[in-house]
Amino acid sequence: MATTEDEVASFVAARHRDLTRFGFMLAGDRAAGEDLVQEALLRCLPAWERLDPLGVEAYIRKVMARLAWKA
Repeated sequence: MATTEDEVASFVAARHRDLTRFGFMLAGDRAAGEDLVQEALLRCLPAWERLDPLGVEAYIRKVMARLAWKA
């Protein structure tokens, strides 16, 4: 059985590039987009086990959009 750390690591390995692109679209800057990805992942980490595996990327994108909106 995979641990939460393994699940997060495999998700990040698979989706980091697309999330960074989305962050760039939101922030208009690559570094700021990467910061959005990192901040969203940090905020989602405590609830990772409760998140729906099929909807985790959509949830992270929503967190990124809200963070960008507040910035």
